[in-house]
Amino acid sequence: MLTTTLLPLLIASLSTLTSATTSSKRGLVYVPSKNANEAKDDQIWISGSSDLTWYYNYGASPSAVFNGHLNFVPMLWGAPASNTDMTFYNTVKGLIDSGVNISYVLAFNEPDGASNGGSN
Repeated sequence: MLTTTLLPLLIASLSTLTSATTSSKRGLVYVPSKNANEAKDDQIWISGSSDLTWYYNYGASPSAVFNGHLNFVPMLWGAPASNTDMTFYNTVKGLIDSGVNISYVLAFNEPDGASNGGSN
C-alpha cells in the first residue's frame, strides 16, 4: 500500500525536477568545426544530459548537425548593403514555409564609432 502511494509521488517529483532543469533561455552559439576530429564533439550539445533548447550560428540558415534536435534562431548580423536587399527575409520566410519552427530572430548592430552607440 505504501509503495503504491509513494511511487506516483516520486514520478511526479522527478518530472518536475526534469522540467525545472531545462530552460527556454538556455541557448548555444554554434560555429561548425572544419576539423573532422573536432566535429564529433558537437554531439555533446544534443546528448540526453544537455539542457540546451536552441542555437544560433551568426547566419540565416541552420546547421545540419542540429536539425531536429535544437530550435534554430536566425541572426541578422548588420544591415544589408542595400535597403532593398531581402535576402535575410526571404531565407527565413523560406525556412518557415518549409516547416522549420522559427519563433525568434536575433539582430546584431555593432557600430564602428562611439557616436553611433558608444560600444568603443
